[in-house]
Amino acid sequence: MEMFIPGFTQNAGDIAAWGELLFGFRVDCAVGSGHIAISEHNLTEAQLVQLEAVLRNAKPFALSVDKATIRADGEDYATVTVESAGETVVLSVRGQDVEVALQDGVGTLEIAATAPTVEPIVVQAKDQLVYGFAQIEVKAI
Repeated sequence: MEMFIPGFTQNAGDIAAWGELLFGFRVDCAVGSGHIAISEHNLTEAQLVQLEAVLRNAKPFALSVDKATIRADGEDYATVTVESAGETVVLSVRGQDVEVALQDGVGTLEIAATAPTVEPIVVQAKDQLVYGFAQIEVKAI
């Protein structure tokens, strides 16, 4: 199956991951300039329709961080920048929902810690079906 979605920014890895999230297995595909070719060998017609609806409703989403390691002193912090469409986006920060306001498609969030982290602090979109799978990690030492 082939489809064209103008402005589509996700990559083949994201589409494969959406397949796993939706159907329990990764979807084979190729992506280029808004054109998406999906291998239909392991998808039913209903699954293809569902996947196309998810892809057409996906919003652009990017995360970046100015530093991946911070001091665990409560004062040092990393600034996470989120870029997307809309007025707000809800991020998951260590499993907690954090709403970030967007101004002209850009918002920021500061991450600080008062104790060293065993596992990194992971920041990602709460709704991965809409925003995809971008994430950043910050370690506190």
